[in-house]
Amino acid sequence: MAQRVKRGLEIMAIGAISLSKHTCVMLGAVQSPNFRTLESEKQMSMLDWYVALVRSKAAELLSLTDILVADAFFSKYEFVNEVIGMGFRFVGRLRANSYLRYLAIPDSSAPRRRGRKKKYGEKVDFSTLDMSVFTSFIYEDSKGIKTRCHTAVVHSRALKRDIRIVVCPVENADPLLYFSTDTDMRPEKIIGFYRTRFQIEFGIRDAKQFTTPVATDTRQRPA
Repeated sequence: MAQRVKRGLEIMAIGAISLSKHTCVMLGAVQSPNFRTLESEKQMSMLDWYVALVRSKAAELLSLTDILVADAFFSKYEFVNEVIGMGFRFVGRLRANSYLRYLAIPDSSAPRRRGRKKKYGEKVDFSTLDMSVFTSFIYEDSKGIKTRCHTAVVHSRALKRDIRIVVCPVENADPLLYFSTDTDMRPEKIIGFYRTRFQIEFGIRDAKQFTTPVATDTRQRPA
């Protein structure tokens, strides 16, 4: 109604997306509580509340699919670890400065040494990918635009787990980093799932357009 952002008003929207039809069906939207109320009365952060909401809908959502897609805000260990524990595979996006490491490749020719074996290699430099690890492929979107992207299984220090990363270069900008906690998921599907997620915006737009404002009047009226 105000045609602008109103502080403290937020909804957590959940929808089911179709990768083949590039559409989204809204399943529900829950208004988020005031973060101060959460902290003072329930000792919860907003992220804790989001996790609790997904947990309350988990059985219903898992009956449809075990793939959960969310934007980059939710690509945090606290959220990802919890939803994986519920039985979901998570697809999301990472920031361009994310700390990722190559997995260590055993060298049979190297002399044996005492102690724990090295699990990880060097940090991934997105400006110069190690193409002996990454695999290139051509991704074609729904508009027929083709992009050469690169994929590999790497370790995320922030998420504390191995993930399949998909790097899509962008001209004169940082690359787009998509990922899945399912390291066997096809990279084309990872991109497709994440990009189709934006169809939820149409459901949110419709909700704004068709929401009826409720007016209250406290003036005294004659009996």
